[in-house]
Amino acid sequence: MKINYLTTSLNDKTGGAAYDESFYGMIKEIHNNITLIDDQTLLHGKSKSFLSFSKIYRDNLDRIFNADILILNSRLYTRFLFINNQEIKRRYPNLRIIMMHHHNNYMNHSGLQFQIHKYLELKMLHLADELVIPNQYVAEQLRIHHKIFNIIFLRTALEKKKYKVSSLDSKQVLFVGNIQYRKGLDYGIKAFRYLYEKDKEYKYLIIGNYKESDRYYKKLNRIIKKLHLENAVSFLGRVDDERLDDYYSHAEIFLYPSLLEGYGLVIMEAMGRGVPVICFNNSAIPYSVKNKYNGFLIDNKNYHKMGKALVKLAFSSNRKKKYQQGAVDTFNKAYSKEDLRQDMIQYIKSWE
Repeated sequence: MKINYLTTSLNDKTGGAAYDESFYGMIKEIHNNITLIDDQTLLHGKSKSFLSFSKIYRDNLDRIFNADILILNSRLYTRFLFINNQEIKRRYPNLRIIMMHHHNNYMNHSGLQFQIHKYLELKMLHLADELVIPNQYVAEQLRIHHKIFNIIFLRTALEKKKYKVSSLDSKQVLFVGNIQYRKGLDYGIKAFRYLYEKDKEYKYLIIGNYKESDRYYKKLNRIIKKLHLENAVSFLGRVDDERLDDYYSHAEIFLYPSLLEGYGLVIMEAMGRGVPVICFNNSAIPYSVKNKYNGFLIDNKNYHKMGKALVKLAFSSNRKKKYQQGAVDTFNKAYSKEDLRQDMIQYIKSWE
């Protein structure tokens, strides 16, 4: 059995990419004949525009699709502009395409871009024989709104171990995630202002990759300056696992204003340290955040209510302790990586 694995790279440790890499590693354990096809393999120093990638993929059809099984992530849909679904099915009739799909990326866009990305992403999804979905929310969205049923549900899992539980008195509000529009930090910073006006000892610590030249990062800094939060909001960049664990364990509240999540792994990581969370009520977030049990769920994009909830939680020791217990209980009941490993092994062995 010849298996091709198409990806950008295996070096990105974000939640979704880490899941994909784990899946790749599991396949390698069971099947020897797997070929990794990544950007380094295909680029050869060429331009990195999406049109260039689309042409490169088109020029390498046999290299990519000539296999018994092709595994890839749906986020590559912008690179399939010049690839016709019917042609692929006709040229490679025995090929089985297994596609990982973490969330509907088109939801990140609006207006004409929304329509274009929706068309391209759904076109990509219809190319798959099987869709590996790691979260219940996306699976339900595909079934209900797009009538897509060829779904293999392999639930996202956590590293289940005993973490140091926060004392909830550090006056540190934490965010973990890449600095991009989808994460909603413009709303989070505006919400944090409500707490800062009540107690100027509080800090909002933002951990995650960013580029100083990025338009959204510049927008966030303009908001910080306008609200006079220069001494309260800190961008710490990406940190190693040991430091990240320390930040989680010392956080008093996890303020995560994301606008779209397929799962929200960092939410569960915060809960594992007993940190109450405050999030918007959208996408997959209500599957893990239960209002007034392990934190607060706020009407989407309503930073006024988010700010008021932040103040309410910060100044109530009893509420923090109550939600801390709910957070730890939620984490303890979550799916473990060993559970996922066994599910992946069973699924991969079914290919034989």
